[in-house]
Amino acid sequence: MSTTTRIETAFTSTLLPTPGHTAYINRFTRSGTVPPKPTAVKTVISAATSHLARYDAQIVLAQRELDRLVSERNTLAGYVDSCRSAIAPIQKLPTELLVEIFDLCFPEDKYHPSWPTAKDELYRVSHRDLLQLAQVSCYWFRVVTETPKLWATIVVDTSLWGHESTPYRLMAKFLWSALVRGGNHPLDIDIGLAATRSDKPVLGMLETQRHRWKSVFIFTDPWAKVPQSLASWNTENLEALFLDLRWKAAQTIEAPRLKSLTFAGKLDNQPSLPWSQLEKCTYRRHSVDYCKESPLSVLRLATNAEISLEFDLGVCFGNAVAVTETLTSDIPALHLELANAGDSAAVARLFDCLTLSGLRSFEYEPQADTLPPVWSTEHFLMLSDRSGFSARLMHLKIEALGVSDVELLRCLKALPQLEDLFVLETHPTHKLVTDVLLEGLRCSPGIAPIIPRLAVLRLHSRLEFSDGLYADLVASRVENCVLGDVELLSMSWEKKKKDHMVSGKNKRTKEKKNHSRIRPFHPEESSFHMTVRHVRIGWMIHAQSDRWPQESVERR
Repeated sequence: MSTTTRIETAFTSTLLPTPGHTAYINRFTRSGTVPPKPTAVKTVISAATSHLARYDAQIVLAQRELDRLVSERNTLAGYVDSCRSAIAPIQKLPTELLVEIFDLCFPEDKYHPSWPTAKDELYRVSHRDLLQLAQVSCYWFRVVTETPKLWATIVVDTSLWGHESTPYRLMAKFLWSALVRGGNHPLDIDIGLAATRSDKPVLGMLETQRHRWKSVFIFTDPWAKVPQSLASWNTENLEALFLDLRWKAAQTIEAPRLKSLTFAGKLDNQPSLPWSQLEKCTYRRHSVDYCKESPLSVLRLATNAEISLEFDLGVCFGNAVAVTETLTSDIPALHLELANAGDSAAVARLFDCLTLSGLRSFEYEPQADTLPPVWSTEHFLMLSDRSGFSARLMHLKIEALGVSDVELLRCLKALPQLEDLFVLETHPTHKLVTDVLLEGLRCSPGIAPIIPRLAVLRLHSRLEFSDGLYADLVASRVENCVLGDVELLSMSWEKKKKDHMVSGKNKRTKEKKNHSRIRPFHPEESSFHMTVRHVRIGWMIHAQSDRWPQESVERR
């Protein structure tokens, strides 16, 4: 019998009340009285028992039929989905491309959430995202579990082990599983040690894979001792190393391929490293680390590297510090991030003790969440003169107080080889990117510009300048480019207001005129992103102003 027939012949009780019958009975229940003929009501009650039983039986049959229909429908839908999957384009993807897709689908903060919890630690040590992908199909399971590249990043923070959700044995099991699945693929390690009982077994497992280490980041709490197992390393494939271990004794690290080093803490007992082969070196002096050695001593150690130093200028070069030593170095690049740098005398001492005869790149800015350091124009010019910046300095980034637009132009005149200039004015009272600065950078016919080779100009500004003068600067630099034939790809003059990008043609008339003055360099749109055949030219201004609390303006 078909489903339709079964429903049509379903039982219907002859005792079903009409609206009149229901109203008649309700009148008595509401008034609290008894019907005059209770025998008829009792007869309905007695007869309804069998009718209700028949309804229950019909409902059971109907429910079984409905379950059958739902089950068959789901089976067919699943089969159709499988058919679609069997012929889907992703089935034709090479395994290598599928692995790249897997790698790109992970969130950027997968390994380093802002405030990691024990649950975050469980997810990243177990590689939860990979395990979820592995559940899609047998094929994906094989791809995930048999591709060492996907398991080649290990992030561990032992301070989060031992919680209810991160028991030691379970975490150690997940860590070892990831190391095994990584095979012999180069390994990126980020480990935080917290002087807990899990430190030793974690280090033990990682040291079994020492031949795979490519990038290693090790951090310990200030009270944690440097593990004895880290006293001597021999890592033949290590290329990048970050150490913040509060070294208590000299360590030896043999790494013939090491190119990048970042370390923090005291310099008194720095590890024995292959300093001469480093290409990039970053040193961070914690404010709590008292050390007789100046942070500039790193320039003596890593003589061939691009060096970045982060330290408290007041502690290292303040009035209470006697600076008697001068330092000469041929390093190619120096990046200074300074804190507590409001004393111009300390800045003068810093500049006076340096001679950087090989410098090609110099960056001077504050540490995060601190005021910009002050600047000493006279002492910078003396540093430039004795170091020969006029012959080789090509990149300058400056975010500083105590320097005017006129003084900055004086410094720039001493740097004729400069090709890349980045000027930031972030303090509310500091005006540096002004009409005076832009006029000084503009190329005029018949007059040699102060920076003839300037190819990239980046300005983080508060818009204390004239739009027309900015347009003049861009146009003059493009017209007088001395680095090769200009091949202009695209140009745009845009304003960002309340998170909506508005094209230049919707702006005020003055800015339309400036836009039209730039447009002839390309028949289509304009952009202050211009490409030269040999050198990249980019003109960018980030602007913000206290006068526009609801508005952020960006010009490119």
